[in-house]
Amino acid sequence: MNADALVGLTPTRIAWHDSEPTVEWRDLGDSRFTDPFFEQTISRHGRRGSPIRTPVDALHELELACPGVAPSGFVFHMSRCGSTLVAQMLAASAEHIVISEADPIDTVLRSRVREPATTAEQRVSWLQGLINAYGWRRAGSERRLFVKFDSWSVFDLPLIGRAYPDVPWIFMYRRPVEVLASHARERGSQMVPGVLEPELLGLDPTSIEVHALDDYAARVLGAICEAAVEHHSIGRGMLVDYADLPAAAWPEISSHFGMTISDDDGTRLQAVAGFHAKRPYEAYDVGRDVGRQPISAHLRELAARWVDPWYRQLEGLRR
Repeated sequence: MNADALVGLTPTRIAWHDSEPTVEWRDLGDSRFTDPFFEQTISRHGRRGSPIRTPVDALHELELACPGVAPSGFVFHMSRCGSTLVAQMLAASAEHIVISEADPIDTVLRSRVREPATTAEQRVSWLQGLINAYGWRRAGSERRLFVKFDSWSVFDLPLIGRAYPDVPWIFMYRRPVEVLASHARERGSQMVPGVLEPELLGLDPTSIEVHALDDYAARVLGAICEAAVEHHSIGRGMLVDYADLPAAAWPEISSHFGMTISDDDGTRLQAVAGFHAKRPYEAYDVGRDVGRQPISAHLRELAARWVDPWYRQLEGLRR
């Protein structure tokens, strides 16, 4: 297919057929990515009609024929630590494109485990092609592109840094026991044994107890924070503590991403902080924040064993 025919379409899925990746494209019209997560926008706007499918090489061909908005910043995180809030604040400006935890990006990065025959060079090319396609100007006013990765994508920071050595990035984190308590109340998919490949997280499959969910969650968080410590010096990174959001950290984040914000956009961005990041139709209730709720001794013990040593290193590096 001619690359011109793909201009304006959005890669919504990558599937593997006989070890060859195929890209699924859909027409979202002029819809902006303002939902907390990529898949929510696709579900609302991208299920009409039949998708177009192409070989993965079409991503590179489109990149050559029609360069999109170049990325201005990347967001990495340990989960449940304010990264969705930051993404929603960024998305409040019509000048910004914000891609939040897109499944096709995750598929490309995880191919190192799912499809071991793929090379780093291939994954770099596919990642660059995807991000270029997401940088299409729907309204014409877009000047910046931001990508929020899945929490486990921090393991691939060396490859992402290789693809984009000059793009600034942040890693967001929070007191581990509060993150564990949040997942105990409403468990994320990465905290369920078997959803993610243990090798992706550097975990030994034989050591996993599938019924010990809180223990597993603590080990996953520890592995993510360990990777953040290990990779903190790659490229132009900055560590951000949840406790500083939004007032204290936001000026540092916007400056790190090279942003100059108009008064109108500044008002809209700050207004977002008054609502629940994952349920933006719901006002944020400080009293219901998991950090203000009772936390069990068992969760405190797990945090101390598996995550706190890495959290303390992150705090030391940040300060």
